[in-house]
Amino acid sequence: MAIYDTDGHVIYSSALSLFSGNEATVTVQIDCVTGYSLYGEAVADIAVEARHGTSGGWTNIETTPLDLSAFDGSRETYQVRLTAATITAFTSRAFTLTVRRTT
Repeated sequence: MAIYDTDGHVIYSSALSLFSGNEATVTVQIDCVTGYSLYGEAVADIAVEARHGTSGGWTNIETTPLDLSAFDGSRETYQVRLTAATITAFTSRAFTLTVRRTT
């Protein structure tokens, strides 16, 4: 399942810069299907969280995927927030966001 930008284009990859202790929020769109969830890969020095829409609580998708079943058949907006830990030297990190069948 694809993840889209807010113009409806598939996102294959992206690069972001974060400073120590800072955060960045990215808005994406996902085609929701019953039985599928949004997963974030665990990555050192960065917290990866997401939420449906633009308000409400954040879920740590490194440990708890977001179930997409409630919005079956529609393309919904999600926000993904990346928060850097306290870092004292340049560090490069890579991780994957995935929409897949819930296991």
